[in-house]
Amino acid sequence: MPSIPILLESSTSTLDDINLYTFTSIMTSLPDLDSGTIRKKETVKIGTKSLLMTKDETDSSISIYIGGHDLYCIDINIIKPKTRSKNSIPSGLEDSTLANLSKIQWNQNCSLEYNFKRGIDTTMILKFSITYIKKNYPYVKGMTFNDASFRTCDNGNQVSLAMMNYITTGKTWYEKNFGAYLESDYLSTFEAAEQKFVKSKTDTSWEALKTTIKKYPIGEEKMKTMFHAATTWQEFFGPLKDEMGISEFCVYISSWLEGFIRRTMRFNILGLQYILPIQDFGIVYTVSDYQRGGKKFTRKRINRHLDEH
Repeated sequence: MPSIPILLESSTSTLDDINLYTFTSIMTSLPDLDSGTIRKKETVKIGTKSLLMTKDETDSSISIYIGGHDLYCIDINIIKPKTRSKNSIPSGLEDSTLANLSKIQWNQNCSLEYNFKRGIDTTMILKFSITYIKKNYPYVKGMTFNDASFRTCDNGNQVSLAMMNYITTGKTWYEKNFGAYLESDYLSTFEAAEQKFVKSKTDTSWEALKTTIKKYPIGEEKMKTMFHAATTWQEFFGPLKDEMGISEFCVYISSWLEGFIRRTMRFNILGLQYILPIQDFGIVYTVSDYQRGGKKFTRKRINRHLDEH
């Protein structure tokens, strides 16, 4: 199953005030069952949140959907080891298989109580998913995804979070907080683009940059001094974002960020495929049979403290 560009990141440790989307239409209900597919529904309890986990299994694959009663908010597909194509396995993972994270979104109805919180609960559901895969599908060592995340700024414009985080920190949120890394097939191409980006800082004068940014929210002289003191774009844009605050910074870069990245890197970083390592996040959860309507049921408490990958 090919990766679909998705996912969000943030400049903080949670996914606050951001939106998730896919390049395909967002599915809110489960797909129809095909012949030979076995469907199992379970309730997962994590702290005060209850989630519906649906697993569709065939001879060759397992699809996992997690969300609320009426929509799912995370979609993961696993190709079983005996049926995967050897050509689809990245170097270094020949003895394992990869899951594919094709969708993650925020919606208050992502929990059975209809109280799913933006940010912290989105992070929680991803950590749970990775921990659950590590325990139940030990042959899976990584999960692929394409980062096409965005933030809607206060002016209504949307900004690529992959681009915003890259110009301010040099890494995506997933690299910093989940240990994500580029697939080997993309590494050399990205490194070449990154070298162009680094060189462009040296080759760009303040007067040339002014034709792109046009405005000086903390004062032109101060920004000019910061620009000349910085040896990298991250050393300039990172402190600028910190001083302005992320909301104001988002509005400021929204009209020119994408063009700036494309000119300096000569590359579309939204096309990159990453791998999330499968690891234990110490999530404590309970699993039980799903019963719609809020009926009481027995839950077996499960402490998930697994060996690290």
